[in-house]
Amino acid sequence: MTDLPTDPVLKTVSGASIAPPFPNIGAFIHDCARRFADTIVIDCFEDDERLTYQAYDRLSNSVANGLEALSVGPGDKVATMMANSIAYPVIWAGLSKLGAAIVPVPTSYTAAELDYILGDSEAVALIVDDEFLPLFEGLRAGGKYADLLVIRRGGAGLPDVAGLMAGDDSPRDLSGIGPDAINGLQYTSGSTGSPKGCIVTQDYWMLLGRSLGANIRSPIRTILSPHSFNYMNGRNLLLTIMERGGTFYLGRRPSTSKLLGWIRDLGIHFTFFPSIALTQPESPDEADTPLMEVSLSASPPSVHREFARRFPGVKAFELYGMTEVGAVLAGDPDDPAFFASGRLGVEMLGRAVTIRDPEGNECPPGVAGELWVAGPAMFKGYYGRPEATAEVFRGPWARTGDSVLRGEDGYIRFIGRIKDIVRRSNENISALEVETVGREAACIAECAVVPEPDAERGEEVKIFIRLAEGCQADRALVEALDAHFRARLAAFKCPRYYAFVEDFPRTPSQKIRKGILRSEPQPTIFALDAKGLRG
Repeated sequence: MTDLPTDPVLKTVSGASIAPPFPNIGAFIHDCARRFADTIVIDCFEDDERLTYQAYDRLSNSVANGLEALSVGPGDKVATMMANSIAYPVIWAGLSKLGAAIVPVPTSYTAAELDYILGDSEAVALIVDDEFLPLFEGLRAGGKYADLLVIRRGGAGLPDVAGLMAGDDSPRDLSGIGPDAINGLQYTSGSTGSPKGCIVTQDYWMLLGRSLGANIRSPIRTILSPHSFNYMNGRNLLLTIMERGGTFYLGRRPSTSKLLGWIRDLGIHFTFFPSIALTQPESPDEADTPLMEVSLSASPPSVHREFARRFPGVKAFELYGMTEVGAVLAGDPDDPAFFASGRLGVEMLGRAVTIRDPEGNECPPGVAGELWVAGPAMFKGYYGRPEATAEVFRGPWARTGDSVLRGEDGYIRFIGRIKDIVRRSNENISALEVETVGREAACIAECAVVPEPDAERGEEVKIFIRLAEGCQADRALVEALDAHFRARLAAFKCPRYYAFVEDFPRTPSQKIRKGILRSEPQPTIFALDAKGLRG
């Protein structure tokens, strides 16, 4: 492996120029309360509940003081299994002011998955909605977690969230909470193997909010989270809009069918726009949208073009990031050269990148390699997994596992996950390339490509398809799709196996969980060989 470079960009991103203006999240919240006072900061519109900046500061003091009275202290891990509500961001802020760490548990998790997270994180407490309490009670009945503090949201008989929020709201002494204090364990989706807890700190979130805000060029005042608050994007969007004194909108749960209506009715200026929302029917007044700007993360050029057609005048930019390294690359929403170009963008605030081959040597332009990222306020490793952490870091650089290349124009383009490759007869086939061609077919609403084991060629290309409305999975359709692929791709890249699904298994961020597609049997299989359809 070559020596790591003494890159001047690295010196810039690791210096004081990007140091957070506040030492911790609690100090930031308190300053926002001073500046924006009676402005609404959080609006849970479906529950008709909202908080001002001052109320958010005060209630989070109450949560911190109440948890401290229950013997939760700095560095302790507190699991949360809650649906979106006004209480969720208050609990996160309270834990931040206490110097404790939140461990969000997706509400879709089973008892076994909850058991895994509680044990792996070494949580000292669980804050849980009544709806999900039976999952935990089953674990406790089996002899586990007898000493775990349980705080419920709703009902009676245990310490409850309402009581925490109604308690002592005396201001906290935040002087002992530094920027590098642990703020949470953010578990990865676990699409391959068991989830790992990414250790994220106070300054991780502070930089993430500032970084996104720096890339949004429009004078936005309202932000909508399309995700569950247990996923990291909710906290990112909340911090981003707080810096501007605006309002963060949060529905009870993610909804593709309601999203466009929410944007229109609530006057939303910015959101992380999920490409699946473009499968919703168009409305006559759709172009007259309050949206000013969106991020179309991990979207092919065809999605950018369709978004621009339906929402003319709304700025859109590609954004690349991941839990381990935060926000890394983003397009310039004011530069037409980025529109539908396939470019990931340029380095965001506090990030430097390099592209390396398997031996760690820097790749020249036009040669694909792995994207490595460096800079301050990245994750501190996987909790309790030093070997996995060591596998990620190479000096100051964190390996992403993503294959990219830098074009002759100097911009980086995404190839795919290094493991998201089909290796057919010694040829590497990018799943993303095949999926991009697939999305161009009118009958395909969504698709995902995975390798299918093959005795002769090692692996074959298998495609899973969610059909557009009005289309039917039959031999004629598969033959038409085969012709579509063969007109656009080399023959060895074309899918041999077709499977059709009503919907895909997804991560909390709505990404398709390909690990499940690989491991579980799927219906409606059509197979092709050199002579055409054979099954």
